[in-house]
Amino acid sequence: MGLDPIKSAGMTGPSADASRAGVSGGQIPWAIPVLLLVSLVAGSMLRPDERAPVLRDRHFGAVRLEVQGDRIRAEADPTATVHYTLDGRFPGPWSPRLVGALLVEGNAREAAALQHVPTSVQWRPPVPGLPTAAVVRACACIPEGCGPVATRTVVPDLNTLPIVALTLEPGALFDPDTGIYVPGHGPFRTNEEAVRKFPADPKWWKYPGNYQFRGREWQRTGVMELFDERGAWQWESAVGVRTNGNNTRGFPQHALRLVFKDPVDPPVFGGREGSDFHAFVLRAAGNDMDRCFFRDALQHRICAGLPFGVSAGEPCVVFINGAYWGIHHLRERVDDDEIGRRYGIDPGRVAIIADRGVVYRGGRKARNDLMHLLGRLARWDAGSSSYADSIDHYLHLDGMLAYLAAQIILENTDWPDQNVKFWRWEGERTLEVGPRDGRWRVEMGDSDMGLGYNGDAEYDMFAHVERHGGPVAQIYQAVVRSPALRERFRAIVLGMLDGPLSSARMVEAVDGMERELGPEMPRHIARWRRPVSMTAWHADVARMRTFATRREQAMRDQLDRYFPR
Repeated sequence: MGLDPIKSAGMTGPSADASRAGVSGGQIPWAIPVLLLVSLVAGSMLRPDERAPVLRDRHFGAVRLEVQGDRIRAEADPTATVHYTLDGRFPGPWSPRLVGALLVEGNAREAAALQHVPTSVQWRPPVPGLPTAAVVRACACIPEGCGPVATRTVVPDLNTLPIVALTLEPGALFDPDTGIYVPGHGPFRTNEEAVRKFPADPKWWKYPGNYQFRGREWQRTGVMELFDERGAWQWESAVGVRTNGNNTRGFPQHALRLVFKDPVDPPVFGGREGSDFHAFVLRAAGNDMDRCFFRDALQHRICAGLPFGVSAGEPCVVFINGAYWGIHHLRERVDDDEIGRRYGIDPGRVAIIADRGVVYRGGRKARNDLMHLLGRLARWDAGSSSYADSIDHYLHLDGMLAYLAAQIILENTDWPDQNVKFWRWEGERTLEVGPRDGRWRVEMGDSDMGLGYNGDAEYDMFAHVERHGGPVAQIYQAVVRSPALRERFRAIVLGMLDGPLSSARMVEAVDGMERELGPEMPRHIARWRRPVSMTAWHADVARMRTFATRREQAMRDQLDRYFPR
């Protein structure tokens, strides 16, 4: 596909300026009734087929779809007829029959229809000329019923990033009543918390569309397939799909949580993170969506190997029902299942406390234990020789000090009272140091407002932390109170500035992500109209690079003021 039309994807004016304001942008109440009307009209054209599929006989054989060049063949029981669809819907006896080989080609018209469904009050129509994939769903039918549905996507050779293809009934994402990706009839669901809260805080990203709603009721089922950079098929699985995130749910490109019924072993993350995954998140860069699009992923990448938890990830291109959906970041989802997977422990015995002390997993006893510990830290004698050992008995101190140092160096301004998780093992504790020792450990959260997002390289993160009062800030104050821990913390910060978080290392990481995403970014901009242009994207990356270049010296100067030798 030629890229000429994509080069014209820039957008200027007040709307573009508002979109670059992140979640602190203006309110546009005039767009709400207009968007609702557009969503109703567009969604009504994409309602799922109302004819109930025939009963699937579990004892009847599945269809095997085989791609041969530009054609696809189906292998099935010779007594059955094979029926197929090309739009993501379930096939049945009412669908066309597949006889012989089917020519594989993407349906640009169907793809454009999906891409032109508004997904937010800040949605913008895509630039024409985007690539399409071909989606075939087939089943073998006999008079008594039909067998299970097979799904196969044939993606174009983009030669840029790995590809994730999602196939779902179109209504699962775009129907105004049931679709999780659209505003839809969301404002009429007055029982939903997002609807009740909106009149008191009517910011555009809090508009109560369907994408704001949570829980199993808002999970949809589909098929996930993985392909390499050249479009070669690698893996597939049934998957549950729901929207993911907090304030950024209202942004046009939504993050998607991918949930598996049983653990899976896809070829992701270069095999470095093991197997038996329970869930992933397809992140859409959060607040960095209209800037560099890789702030969070980059920071987790450069913190890998430090003594606290991070979320592994890799950028990819997503197709939904054959429609190009732009760049996403496939990430580990950090929850009790993920912690259990990483450390080989029972996830049912993992307690997780998030942000300001919110129970994420486990009971209130774990939360009360953590809050009680924080209160004790403020009362213990910080000058005692046993002070650090007393903290380390309950809290993995090396990991916590490294985590504090990294977040301060990286200038995560949407922290410390949020975007953090503490976890501990609630089962029988061992004397051996490790995940079963019962100590609190920390997991790095979203960092999409780090690396200079809200400030320059001289921004004072020490003062920033001191202005807060949540668990992380209280632990920081416990460190500040102790002469021995102050010296230890200073050494850790300097070690990071000399090593993994040095200016040279950060600049190298920025350059690497720019090279990785750069070839695909023109198409992504054409799809979402954000960032506003390639020129704007390169300028934002350059600002991040400048931050990385200057941050090391600024940190050394601030460290000498707050933690002098």
